[in-house]
Amino acid sequence: MKASPKFALMLMIPWLVYGQPEPVKLSIDFEKYETSTENDLTMHFVGTIGRFVQDTQIGRSGGGVIPPDRSDSEVRLRQEHFITAGSELSVSCDFNFDPAAVNPNLPQPTLTIDLQAAHVISAGLFNNRLRIVANGAERAQIPMPLGRGWHRLTVNIQFGAGPFGDENRTTVSVQKYEGQEARKISSISESIFDIDIANSARATVSFKAAKWGGTLAIDNFELSGQSAKQGEFPKFVNASASPALELRWPSIRNKAYRIEVSDEMPFGEWRQVAGPIYGTGNELSYLLSIRFRPFRFYRVREE
Repeated sequence: MKASPKFALMLMIPWLVYGQPEPVKLSIDFEKYETSTENDLTMHFVGTIGRFVQDTQIGRSGGGVIPPDRSDSEVRLRQEHFITAGSELSVSCDFNFDPAAVNPNLPQPTLTIDLQAAHVISAGLFNNRLRIVANGAERAQIPMPLGRGWHRLTVNIQFGAGPFGDENRTTVSVQKYEGQEARKISSISESIFDIDIANSARATVSFKAAKWGGTLAIDNFELSGQSAKQGEFPKFVNASASPALELRWPSIRNKAYRIEVSDEMPFGEWRQVAGPIYGTGNELSYLLSIRFRPFRFYRVREE
């Protein structure tokens, strides 16, 4: 009977390629406006932003963003690769609500914040409800009729909580502005158990909003979390001007080794990318190009 394979090296650290986490704080007030294509919206966001319009007078204190009538699109931060493992993410945004703008025949999002990792957590206001959705399923909701005026939506996610590190504690709250002060009027919380969301190094953040959901304008987008700067990990090297990862492991003479890769953990498929490489009794090394697929999990299988 053939012996079970052994693994000489397994690299499963979420920020292996991107480097150690570093704090990120963003504050976008939509005041910068040069042209319709050079402004805070186009500078900080990508996606179908052509349906959103930055205006110099529409915000709570100056510039702001006008959403489309219906939300069949989303706006995603250019800043990508947020790290979830052991971290916390907080996203806030002001919005001007008018119940007369709501289309009763076609429910639309008032304002939602989406975190896209391996799976999706979406939290915010939709069809007069404050709700939390995970992977397309509604996990928590309460009725949330709003009055006219400026409000603030805040989404906070604590990743990797609980005894198994798979709990993502999600809270979404709404505040109502009274002059310059914002007063909390409601909130809900829910724990989303998902190990893939809890251990991601390439999460992205986006928002959705629609006039027919009651939102006339958006302003003051703020985010705090953890990111990773590409190239900080010591074994991230430059080979022939292309990003590469050098794998090193101790070997046994005449043993065969194969390098395998997977895009997801823990249930992703492992595929061979190199080998067999025969042991010499000394340390072996192998250089892998990661130019087009920088985030992966690697292992060296001993036969």
